[in-house]
Amino acid sequence: MSANPTSGDAWQYPSERYYYAWYEVETPVEVMDDEEIKGVLQERLRLDPYTRDYTIEIMLTSGIVTLRGEVGSLLAKRAAGDDAWDTPGVLDVNNELRVPRMQSVPQQRAG
Repeated sequence: MSANPTSGDAWQYPSERYYYAWYEVETPVEVMDDEEIKGVLQERLRLDPYTRDYTIEIMLTSGIVTLRGEVGSLLAKRAAGDDAWDTPGVLDVNNELRVPRMQSVPQQRAG
């Protein structure tokens, strides 16, 4: 064991990582199949004032969501991603939504 340079005591690996405590699930999680998850997410996007005006393609495979399409602002893109993350059963989100106005902004050269 190596000594802790700040206190002189031997460093010990913590028995529990600091982020594990919040991850404990106290209530059973309802298992949903991809079609059920997709239905819930479609409804969330339809009701969200930031995303309801856009056509967003939702692909779902084993709880992993991919969002594709075009939205009018970065806020709408963020809202769609947040809605996906907040949907029960979603394990990961790939937010591939595009904001066309952002693509047309000319790049400034550094220097």
